[in-house]
Amino acid sequence: MGRLDSAIDFINKKIDSVRKDINDGLKFCGIIDEAPPAPIQEAPKHNSAEEKNEKPEITKAVPEEAPPKTAAPKKPACPYGECCEYYIYLYHTCDKSVTCPKGLKKQYYGRLKTPGDDRVFGFIKQFAKLGPKDPYEKKAILRDRYVSTFFPNLKPLRVFIMGILEINEKYDPEISPFIKFLFELNEKNVSYPNLAANVETLYKIYSEQKYKERGYVIEKLFDTPSPLLRDPTLFARDNEDFRCSYGALEMFSDKAALTEYFKGPPQVNIDMLFDENGKLKPAGIGGPEIGEPEDGIWNLLQQF
Repeated sequence: MGRLDSAIDFINKKIDSVRKDINDGLKFCGIIDEAPPAPIQEAPKHNSAEEKNEKPEITKAVPEEAPPKTAAPKKPACPYGECCEYYIYLYHTCDKSVTCPKGLKKQYYGRLKTPGDDRVFGFIKQFAKLGPKDPYEKKAILRDRYVSTFFPNLKPLRVFIMGILEINEKYDPEISPFIKFLFELNEKNVSYPNLAANVETLYKIYSEQKYKERGYVIEKLFDTPSPLLRDPTLFARDNEDFRCSYGALEMFSDKAALTEYFKGPPQVNIDMLFDENGKLKPAGIGGPEIGEPEDGIWNLLQQF
């Protein structure tokens, strides 16, 4: 430390000593009281607007937007109902007695269809909108939805049904006898290991005969209620027994065939193929000679 610093330090100490002596004297004389220093009060804080003597900013209310106007519902194309042209038919929901404003009923006279199921009509409308230029996948997706909707109990036949629909594109059971039969089969809710194979055999027989002389007989078998589903266990049989049993059911459903093959017995009818409990008799191919039931269908046919 230099001489100057030492001198300054000495002077500061003397000044502090003199101050102390003066304060002690004042206290002795009662001139000042010893009291703790008053706490320093902080000045109240003011926002910047008050300090600057400015008025606080007032936020203006934003006016509420008016709700969007609801568009008026579109007027229906026809005040009487809906219709669509599909295949060679006009499907309509209006009463048959209503005169068509567009004259479509006259154009489709004899080919008018009133859908019995609104769901079927909904699908027909969607298929009617698809043209030849629409992608294949679009039809396939819609076809898959159709099968899922109407045949939930025929999952083993899903691919098979999709194939039929892709070929003939007839989604109305009233114009497709086999599809109509599948609707009833789905309602039976049966599940057999041989179900798919036997249904495919039935469709093959139908496809081969539908444009021939006996085609109408087979289509009659698909009418609801179908004689083929009088006892659904027909479709549980192995394929050979199924063919034998189906052949008998087809023949006994055709009065002309009964007259041709069974000249004489007037009591021959389809009821003979069922037992007293309503169960379809076993096929019994070969008869009792090979251990098959005596009252089997095969043996019954041999008696005539």
